[in-house]
Amino acid sequence: MKNNKSLKIIIASLLLLTLIFSFSPRLEVQAASGKTAYVDIKSGYLNVRSGPGSKHKSVGKLYNKDKLNVLSVKNGWAKFTYKGKSSYTSNDYLRYYKTMSKTEAKKLTDKAIKLQDSLDKSYTKKQIKAKLSPAFTDAFINKFIKYDFWKSGKDKSGNTLYQVIPTDFPYYYIMYGFIWDDAKAYERAQPVKVTYYKKKGKEYLLVSQKYYPDELYSNVEQKVYFSRSSSNAKWRVYNTRW
Repeated sequence: MKNNKSLKIIIASLLLLTLIFSFSPRLEVQAASGKTAYVDIKSGYLNVRSGPGSKHKSVGKLYNKDKLNVLSVKNGWAKFTYKGKSSYTSNDYLRYYKTMSKTEAKKLTDKAIKLQDSLDKSYTKKQIKAKLSPAFTDAFINKFIKYDFWKSGKDKSGNTLYQVIPTDFPYYYIMYGFIWDDAKAYERAQPVKVTYYKKKGKEYLLVSQKYYPDELYSNVEQKVYFSRSSSNAKWRVYNTRW
């Protein structure tokens, strides 16, 4: 009887320990399950509120590039801990960084440059848009035609033809490819930088490379901006800059 009683105590203790250890990791995961976000605003500050909505009391302020650990997002409001209390701020102004390999970024960039390089003669606006639309937004294509093309006559149907202006530094045109091989880029430029993030349900990608100063240029940096509306949509260039 004594042995049975001792055995029951041991079994009960083991069960208790099992329950304790089964719940402990789950609590730790919940505490660390948030996503890192950064405030992304052009000026001013972002209100921290006591509840998920603009009607709730403002309990603090966040500024551009402030970092926070978002625990959850619901109805456009991000929940996080602020000064030891559960607080909320608008998720529309938060940037969530993600990762993308240089190999994948190179494919997207090379495709865009190849399409632009294929514009080697005169085209109508419709033809230009048909060629570029797989990798560029309509807004970008319209600006590209406006700033980097000149009128070069008309086709047989009377449609205006456009041709790329031959200049070293066009306004929007992606002129050069990036130097992706770090060893080759060493003497001419810094390694290509890939910045990938999500904001307000949309995804953004910036591919950039800084070139070292030479006799002609200084502080030269090539930038190509991509975006897509969802993970199932195509990446398209919406801006480029030198």
